[in-house]
Amino acid sequence: MEAAILYETESLGIAYTSVSPGYAGNCALECIRAGELKERAVFPSVDDGNAAAHFAVGVFGGYDRANVLEAEGESPTHATWEDWICHAN
Repeated sequence: MEAAILYETESLGIAYTSVSPGYAGNCALECIRAGELKERAVFPSVDDGNAAAHFAVGVFGGYDRANVLEAEGESPTHATWEDWICHAN
């Protein structure tokens, strides 16, 4: 699936999703700053991946871009997006 804008701010970053409609498996979040992949996390749900992406490109996240991707077959690295925030670098 082609990436679609999930969330965008004028002065901060943009979050994209490449998750197919109806997908219900694990999803990955890739956080990019200055064109470089800085962090990757896997969540057990699309909702958690989307919530983490919103945070990642917001005021407190500090990333330029966040990509939410299907992660079929990958084990979650975090149980929830809140867990990721508490352990984010």
